[in-house]
Amino acid sequence: MTSDDLSELIATVKQQVTLFPEGASQHTLQVNRLIALEVAQAVSRHESVTSEELKRAVAPLASLISKSEKALTKLKPDSWQAQRLERNVSLLVPILNLIHHKLAEKENSI
Repeated sequence: MTSDDLSELIATVKQQVTLFPEGASQHTLQVNRLIALEVAQAVSRHESVTSEELKRAVAPLASLISKSEKALTKLKPDSWQAQRLERNVSLLVPILNLIHHKLAEKENSI
């Protein structure tokens, strides 16, 4: 996992946000993904995040992983699209696990 890969993914989602009119479901989906990815980046940098931010990041990240894995089954394994999705999954799975771990830590400290 590299910070550059995560930054690249964030930049891609920022660009996608602009493709949909504000208020459209796809716009909201991309905004939620963007927020979740920014939380993921903060976690990967060991920056402080709140329990609420962590909780809000879980569903969009899990969805992004799931959709990427599903899309992978429809692509040729050596295609650039498959390679990109594999990189995204291998990047996001450990971060999602770290978020779950941090949430558990915060809950146990209460």
